[in-house]
Amino acid sequence: MSECSNCGCYVDQSTDFCPVCGKRDPSDFAANVLFAFILLLAALFLAPAIICIYPFSFSLWNATEKALTSGASWAGSSAFWGTLLLIYKSNNPRAFDMLTNLGIFMWLPLIFFSGYKLIMGVLSFF
Repeated sequence: MSECSNCGCYVDQSTDFCPVCGKRDPSDFAANVLFAFILLLAALFLAPAIICIYPFSFSLWNATEKALTSGASWAGSSAFWGTLLLIYKSNNPRAFDMLTNLGIFMWLPLIFFSGYKLIMGVLSFF
């Protein structure tokens, strides 16, 4: 019998969650595989940012770590994939509607993050 890391109650090894608080065992293999799969999807989504960062970081792991933790990487990658989606769907008669609706929302995070960085950079001089 082991202790629950959340409430301290004893948990039977045959169950994978605490009967008192309901917390799942963190050493669950399925949860670890799911986390690795989600991390792989995030890395594939961030591939444009990783490719841009890689020449300046001297290692693929550092480039991936910087891309995963950077708001600009997430915003830039969403803008990249959103633009590709708009180009792919441009033969649609409603392409202009998609451009105004989807395209603006894909580029807004990058615009806001860049504006925030610009304002913080200007304010750092004062």
